[in-house]
Amino acid sequence: MEPYWAIVERWLADGVSGVVIHAVLCREHGYRGSYSSVHRMVAALARSRRPEATVRLDFAPGEAAQVDFGAGPLLADPASGRVRRSWCFVMTLVFSRHQYVEFVFDQSVANWLGCHRRAFEWFGAVPGRLIIGIRKRPTQGVAQKMQVPPSDLAKRFTA
Repeated sequence: MEPYWAIVERWLADGVSGVVIHAVLCREHGYRGSYSSVHRMVAALARSRRPEATVRLDFAPGEAAQVDFGAGPLLADPASGRVRRSWCFVMTLVFSRHQYVEFVFDQSVANWLGCHRRAFEWFGAVPGRLIIGIRKRPTQGVAQKMQVPPSDLAKRFTA
């Protein structure tokens, strides 16, 4: 296995799995050993790598909430009676990890703002700041249409 050490290390860094590494070594590098040997090498390399650094984020109670939309299940739309794709709005208080979850049928600005308002009402308060999970649609479009930084949204609900 020693001749393959450097190439296997590079593949692991790129996220290639042990099964694929074994297949490519056999097919393209003439390796004739077992998968178990590759597995032991992968395990040894993993133990020798430095762990990825993580940063623990500490927040005081009420300081912040995380907000995001995600794909929801197919649900019956009460307005039309049809089964439709839904979206799941989630607001999580970062200190307590308590959550407000609401299913909606679109990610419009009106729904996005309404979900925030109902979440604030549910929690009985507005967190000091919002950490918004910016993906493709909801928050980028809202920020552009509102011309207001999303982090300032909480201030609008306290008036």
